Amino acid sequence: TLYNAVFFGGYVDVQHSPHAFYISRYPMGREATIVYPTVDLKFRDDTDHGVLIRASTGATSVTVTFYGNNDGRVVHEQNRKILKTTPITDQVFPCPPPNPTVQDPNNLCSRLSAGQREQSASGETGYDVEFDRVIDQPGQPEVRTHYYVSYPMLPNTVLVGTAPSTPSTTAPSSQTTQG
Repeated sequence: TLYNAVFFGGYVDVQHSPHAFYISRYPMGREATIVYPTVDLKFRDDTDHGVLIRASTGATSVTVTFYGNNDGRVVHEQNRKILKTTPITDQVFPCPPPNPTVQDPNNLCSRLSAGQREQSASGETGYDVEFDRVIDQPGQPEVRTHYYVSYPMLPNTVLVGTAPSTPSTTAPSSQTTQG
């Protein structure tokens, strides 16, 4: 949300990193992630004026508002194209998987019989997207910045049981014959 305020305010994008995979609540390619202390979002106010940033949250929303003078800039996005879509595939692991805390956090393998398959995690479709940010400002030449973002496909995690199935045993029924 802060990144989009920076984007449409026409401020200088000093540093940002898109998410590692596409998250549908954000405009594709026009979002930023922050992971303290290694990944950050940095921008520079290149106007002669200050910027007041006000952030608020609602039950299902986050709002970031910039107050200031952006020197009459009008910013818009153009030429959005999804260049490539990579469908989700399955990554299959025999039980027990190499990294059970990641691939089998719910201990599904303990319940799977030989050959039985179960998905333990959903994947994400991969995308390559591009678009331009266009800044128009009175008395200045148009400023156009091209963005390209690649979200890798993340496969579904599928576990396959390897333990022999245990036959259910029932106690033999007793029969009485009268004759």
